[in-house]
Amino acid sequence: MSLADKLARLASAGARPPTEARAAEANVDDRRGRIAALQGKLDRLVVEGRQSLRAPRDGAPPSDVLARLLRDAPSLATHAPEAPGILPGAPEATPHGPVHFVRHWLEPHHCHGRAPVAAALDVDSATVAHLALDPTLDGVDPGSMLYIDTETTGLSTGAGTLPFLIGVAFFEDQSLCVEQMLLTRLGHEGPMLRHLADRIAASSCVVSYNGKSFDWPLLRTRFVMNRIPAPRLPPHVDLLHCARRAFKRRLRSMRLVEMEKEILGMIREHDVDGAEIPGIFLTFLRSGNPGRLDGVVEHNGHDLVALAAFLGEIWRRFEDVRAEDDPLDHLSYALVAERAGDAERAKSFADAAASGGGDDATSVEALLLRARMARREKDPSAEEQALLTAVAADPGDPRVHLELSKFFEHRRKDLARALEHASRTCPLETPEAAAHRRARLERRLARLS
Repeated sequence: MSLADKLARLASAGARPPTEARAAEANVDDRRGRIAALQGKLDRLVVEGRQSLRAPRDGAPPSDVLARLLRDAPSLATHAPEAPGILPGAPEATPHGPVHFVRHWLEPHHCHGRAPVAAALDVDSATVAHLALDPTLDGVDPGSMLYIDTETTGLSTGAGTLPFLIGVAFFEDQSLCVEQMLLTRLGHEGPMLRHLADRIAASSCVVSYNGKSFDWPLLRTRFVMNRIPAPRLPPHVDLLHCARRAFKRRLRSMRLVEMEKEILGMIREHDVDGAEIPGIFLTFLRSGNPGRLDGVVEHNGHDLVALAAFLGEIWRRFEDVRAEDDPLDHLSYALVAERAGDAERAKSFADAAASGGGDDATSVEALLLRARMARREKDPSAEEQALLTAVAADPGDPRVHLELSKFFEHRRKDLARALEHASRTCPLETPEAAAHRRARLERRLARLS
């Protein structure tokens, strides 16, 4: 078959009846008409939006155009309409552009629960450095610390998560200023981030709660996404880490609201649940109605005030032994002080934990710590006293028997007593290791007899 014949057959096979061809042309014309109508509607909305941005009608927010466009997309209207709300704060001009600020001041005598907020000004930086296990904090000025907390659209620190509320707090003349920056329109993060960078540059230290793992990595990502140089971060106190070291033995939850309740005596009323915060902000973007956004701002403000109050309170408890504190907390403080190389503080808290009326397990662990400190200081009498007190508190604890076996073998050279305790080191030691220890002691005893 020639090429001309093949082309003729293909043309005849692809030909459509006249009726079908007319229907296809009608469908094309219909689609073109609908596209033109939609384009006209979009053009009208753009014109109306520009007019509303120049002169808002009846107090309509600048996001009115965005809201109308989103209402035309039913798939995005997933939330029930919010009751009319009031957007807290007001926009202000800054050297970097307009920023929507919410500010309030707390007097020096203000307490968060039963903890005075201004106590954060009295903290000793060397003690805070030991508490945070961070030597770079020694010497920072408590009066120029910057407290930071953010509210975000998600729990990830990736590029898709937006910190729409950046809250900072700082002291001026003994009063705490709570300053919050609220993002009211997408794409306007730049001035907020630059203002935050100025605040960080003027601070001696940053204080947060889980900020090392969440808030600061997220903010650093937003600086990169907005092509703004991220500020050099000064020493950073993450109070979540301090709270875990100090209270994890006693408290089950390490959430900031739990710290407020248990440590500061503060119970929030009508607080916005953290899980609802992203939805409240997205509803505001879709509708222009602030709804419960004022509750989110209040929630963030409480977090900032709690940071200052909690820093002052946890420092006060770590600074001196208080008889009214729980023995479990004393034990935790002792272990933190040991890790920080603060031997005297570690011994003081260990003694308080051992004699504070706690359970046997707490007393034994405190006495083991006390014996460990005595061994480092080459004080065998204090080590022996601590270990014998521990075995009297709990005769069945294999940790104490193992330490006593080592003590009598190497420090007192009393092999018979060492063998006596070596027989009770399981299950801390494997049966093979315990048998090897006993066999070695028996051989040494046999050579002496």
